[in-house]
Amino acid sequence: MPFEAVAKKSWFLVRTVCFADEFCMTFREFRSYPARRCRAVLRRFDTKTELMCLLGALAALGSGLARAEAPGGVCELSREDKIANAKLTFDQFDQIGVTPATWRQLEDKHECHAQAVEAAEDYLIHAHFEHEAERRDVIFHIAQSLALSGKYEEAALMVASSKNPAQAATSKLDWNTYLNGTWAFLKKDKGALKEMRDLLATEPGEGNHLNASVLSGLLTCFNKPYSIAYGRACRAGTAPPG
Repeated sequence: MPFEAVAKKSWFLVRTVCFADEFCMTFREFRSYPARRCRAVLRRFDTKTELMCLLGALAALGSGLARAEAPGGVCELSREDKIANAKLTFDQFDQIGVTPATWRQLEDKHECHAQAVEAAEDYLIHAHFEHEAERRDVIFHIAQSLALSGKYEEAALMVASSKNPAQAATSKLDWNTYLNGTWAFLKKDKGALKEMRDLLATEPGEGNHLNASVLSGLLTCFNKPYSIAYGRACRAGTAPPG
């Protein structure tokens, strides 16, 4: 395989290895697991870290252009893709994204919202989950993909469906308050969103602080689309113009 092809194929995984902490902070903020589990998953790939980081650095030079000029068919999802997805673990499908047909790659890498929803829905039906929290994460990610495509009513329903009915009062991650805040944004209830953000901001733990910052972004950019309000600029308190 040509060197360039190897580099491009490796880059998505390289990001999770070379920047493991950033990856965990960015893509784990919806997870109802301790951060250490995310990092433990990423450490499975440590054996060839130096080579992969080198390949990834080279691939990064052209990553923006590659995304802007995505080849035709990049958002296609076949029956064979779905069958292959069903054999993947939750981390492989949802968190890491080991193939182009996974929710993680379809959504985060290619912004194929409709296909990401379709892949995740099929995964819910046919995959095996080790923990109920994994199923809730996939449902929430369906909600995100719907929200990113502007389908707020459908997204709000999925957010409500991904709440944890058994969440203990002593839980280290207040998943339900984060979901309540996200739901409030989608339903355009600014008062409820602020209440959930303020509540989450007072709770201890890295996960709660991360999720509180997301709600802060939704509050700062309340009148912006979710695709913008969810971004880092809004979390930093800077509403993009327009």
